[in-house]
Amino acid sequence: MEVLDCSAILLSLFMNQSKTASNIMFMLDLGNHLDQWSLKKTATDLEQSLLAKESDVFLVQGDTVVSIKSSDVQIGDVLVLSQRK
Repeated sequence: MEVLDCSAILLSLFMNQSKTASNIMFMLDLGNHLDQWSLKKTATDLEQSLLAKESDVFLVQGDTVVSIKSSDVQIGDVLVLSQRK
């Protein structure tokens, strides 16, 4: 891809179309900046989504279901799971 970019810029300069060459370089630079921004944003969003967040869960105690914080869940607790639609 870089060979194509370089060829387009050099051909524009050779044909004395410096404005076209400048526009090509600007668009390539803008594309690189947008690519870097999107990679950084994706990594940040993924990191935030993977952080453990406190939420309520439903614990089965005998015949009843009670709401507790997720940090209070112990090994051996039976939880109620449901799929949200």
